[in-house]
Amino acid sequence: MKFDIMTLFPDMVDRILSESVIGRAREAGFFEVACHDIRAYSKNKHRNVDDTPYGGGYGMVMAAPPIYDCYRAITQNAPEGERRRVIYLSPKGRHFTQTIAKELAECDRLVLLCGY
Repeated sequence: MKFDIMTLFPDMVDRILSESVIGRAREAGFFEVACHDIRAYSKNKHRNVDDTPYGGGYGMVMAAPPIYDCYRAITQNAPEGERRRVIYLSPKGRHFTQTIAKELAECDRLVLLCGY
């Protein structure tokens, strides 16, 4: 299985996934992980990926174009018929259960978007 992780902090995520049991399993070739820097797909000179929320309010949101361009770069050379799922990681999301793990194990590739 191949994991593609879209994040603002690819070096940090890659270091974490190179440690302990996960790092050893990765070295042994049980799965592949590629970390992708969303900022690399920003079109402005400061590589900003923040956008203001629609309707005003507090905080910032991630701009859609860099995320979309990153996803397109990841999947542009994907094999025909690849079983792929895209998962947005959020503290507000569903709990990860064994049932979901079995469901995702059927995929060839998981694309994870780290939004926080």
